[in-house]
Amino acid sequence: MSQVKAQLDAAVKAMTAKPHAADLESARKEYFGVTGEVYEDDPSFEVRMILFLEWYVLDRPLARGVVPIRAYLEENAESLGPGEREAVDALLRHRHGIFKIKKTKPPFLSLKDFWDGKTLKVEDIDVARSFQAGDIVDARIVNFEGKNWFAEGILCHPRASEGFIKAELKALRIEGGTGPGEFTLRLAGMLRKYERYRGIKPENIYRNA
Repeated sequence: MSQVKAQLDAAVKAMTAKPHAADLESARKEYFGVTGEVYEDDPSFEVRMILFLEWYVLDRPLARGVVPIRAYLEENAESLGPGEREAVDALLRHRHGIFKIKKTKPPFLSLKDFWDGKTLKVEDIDVARSFQAGDIVDARIVNFEGKNWFAEGILCHPRASEGFIKAELKALRIEGGTGPGEFTLRLAGMLRKYERYRGIKPENIYRNA
């Protein structure tokens, strides 16, 4: 997984450099406009910035129509070694979803994807020790060298949000959606409100206005 992280870090560095300043600023406004602004003294500042950069590099198309990780591959194809290329390919194939943790047995976790009902086994000793069965997480999973690994940015939604999430994903599937996509940003914004206003029940936040 270290090779995957190294290539993701390299892609972030390359695609946030000065030539991409306009794309980066546009993406920042779009992302935090939906998920809510964060400030340096916020407890979740670091993870929210990680999530933004992962979304920017892996999901959001540049003005020329390709996602930054694809542009990074195109621009560096000749200089990447075989292992580095495989790591970038793994990032291009990553799965982003909302998952319910079914079982933890460090270093492994068993997850159920709310989108398609599939069960995945992920290896990550730190995450396995941090979460419990029944927890609901927004995460990116990368398959590399025959194993599933978590990307760095993970959000944990309150368990009371499960019914809302399942209903919204079902509606997306009926509409012909191919995945949770932008819905994950809406959820991140709801979690931001929940973090700020702990006196409000999650059921009153995780709902359509």
